[in-house]
Amino acid sequence: MLWYERLLTEKTGSSPISLSWDLVNATATESRCETALQKKLEDVSRPEKDVKVEVKGNVVYKQSAGTLETFRYLCVPDTVDPRGPKGK
Repeated sequence: MLWYERLLTEKTGSSPISLSWDLVNATATESRCETALQKKLEDVSRPEKDVKVEVKGNVVYKQSAGTLETFRYLCVPDTVDPRGPKGK
């Protein structure tokens, strides 16, 4: 079984609001996925000029000039689609 590091990015305050799921990484174990996820959280949450950065668990919020970007990182097994079940 593979473990996927997934990223949900949401940008508000822009027109139109954007929302996307991306596959960031694949690892052989959950523990490796969690380690990679922590590294990615550290990288994304580095301070930037004129940007307020806040980290809550596996979510990074970046706010600047009327725009809020939310980065939510998840580790899920390859049997799970974080977007939920597909309609029939």
